[in-house]
Amino acid sequence: MFRRRIYISMFLILLAAVLVTVLAPREKAEIYAGYTQPMIPSAWRSVMADDMNTMAPEILSDGVRVSSGTVLPYVSAGLEVMIPFDMITDTAHALALRQADGKLVIYRGDKKLIIDPATDEVTINGESGIVGGAALIVNDTPYVSASFLAKVFDLNYEFDSATRSASFTDIAKTDSLPTAFSLEEVGRLPRVQDQGDLGACWAFASLSALESAMLPGQSTSFVHDHLLLNHSLASEKVAGASQMALSYMISWRGPVTDESDVYGDGYVNTELAPSVHVQGANTYTEPTVEELKQSVFLYGGTEASLYFVLADGEYSDTASRYYSEENAAYAYTGEREVNHDVVIVGWDDTYDRMNFPNGASLTSDGAFLCLNSWGEDFGNGGLMWISYCSTQFAKTAMCFTSVESTMNYSKIYQTDLCGATANAGYDSDTAYFANVYTAESDEELLAAGIYTLGDNSEYEVFIVRDFEDEKSFAEREPVASGTIAKTGYHTIGMYKDIQLKAGERFAVVVRITTPGLRYPVAIEKKTEAVPGVDISDGEGYLSNRGSIFKRTEDASECNVCLKIYTARR
Repeated sequence: MFRRRIYISMFLILLAAVLVTVLAPREKAEIYAGYTQPMIPSAWRSVMADDMNTMAPEILSDGVRVSSGTVLPYVSAGLEVMIPFDMITDTAHALALRQADGKLVIYRGDKKLIIDPATDEVTINGESGIVGGAALIVNDTPYVSASFLAKVFDLNYEFDSATRSASFTDIAKTDSLPTAFSLEEVGRLPRVQDQGDLGACWAFASLSALESAMLPGQSTSFVHDHLLLNHSLASEKVAGASQMALSYMISWRGPVTDESDVYGDGYVNTELAPSVHVQGANTYTEPTVEELKQSVFLYGGTEASLYFVLADGEYSDTASRYYSEENAAYAYTGEREVNHDVVIVGWDDTYDRMNFPNGASLTSDGAFLCLNSWGEDFGNGGLMWISYCSTQFAKTAMCFTSVESTMNYSKIYQTDLCGATANAGYDSDTAYFANVYTAESDEELLAAGIYTLGDNSEYEVFIVRDFEDEKSFAEREPVASGTIAKTGYHTIGMYKDIQLKAGERFAVVVRITTPGLRYPVAIEKKTEAVPGVDISDGEGYLSNRGSIFKRTEDASECNVCLKIYTARR
């Protein structure tokens, strides 16, 4: 009898346990950024996210690591990879704009996505709904969910938590560009200006491209005199317009606003602080039509060189062959050297070739919409069409990919005010280069600025603490790595905390591999064309394999182009 009671008691206990298991409330799956998350307890997800955020997740676009500045991706408590808004352009080949009202606008192909982080309202091609977690604002920086971005734009996406890598694939294979596009459609058309009698087209073109890159979120008018009179090179005839403007901006000599200086007075105040910090630019040499369209679509106005002549010019007997005043359409198919700069602000693949005076000889329709610097009386309110078939158009071009507040860094360490005037290496696509600096105060090393002289350059960045001499390079520690898709100037954020002590000598080393180049390192070297180079201010090094480093000022009479950005503690 007693044993029977024991069995009954055990059965009741077992039954109670089953009922508790079945009837007890379970944690429900959360709807996050439009997706059902696994039923993992919130506390566990937070622990997992904290573990994965010990190092920022890596963002890959078609296998290429997308570089970021000081703002890094992170994994949210919902185990979603959150991408800084400024990285979306390179991640998804999409146009990403932050409007003045705080809304985030993303264009790709035939889709337009608008996210309001304040209300969680999402609008896709005019249809609206509420999607929690699609975008977040953290420390005034917007982030977008990687999986939500992939779903909206039909992108292949995977996240590997073990390697902390978020991969977007087949991005380049999908058409992300419309047949016709104008920056006016997205509020990025720069103002029409008139250079007057001064030969300042290159300054107007570069600063207009910069103003466009900052729109629509920030409307700024930069003055051209400060660039014309405060750059470090001799003239655009020997150095190139893009190089002159870029070296001026990334060295933080400018730009300055119209209120700070007056155009055309011949006076410049070299003590003026820059209004913004230019941290990145893509530069092109004889780019394709598709490359130029991508540049305009993703980054805004793109400065382009061309040979340009009108009926009142030196070649008035032939000018009518190239320019239609009625259609504001220009197509030059000769071989004369470039003599002018404009800003590409749009395109139309279907623009009729017969709108050009020489249309019958052109091989295809299609034209770029360009902003000139001759005031609103020229062309169609300052704009004109330039045929895809023009032979001396965009021999060089430049767009700005990163423009930041002057609060982003406290200090820039540099020795290359003239920028990349030459290149060096060891007859190989790979080389090491380094600069040594002395910390002026207790600071945190946040980023490095480098030139890439070709597309798809792979890099690895190292830090050397308490630098003494060449032997110290053996103690270098890796702090960043990745691949940069385009030629130009780029700011690379560090993925490690690097605290510098006042007076500490430190070195930053870069290993770079640029496919197809034999001399992949950008250097600042005095030449007949660039006489103003000062190599007394630098301590740079070059190395073939990273074992033996040679001082560049002694061995090659040049500075290494490698800037460092820090914040004071």
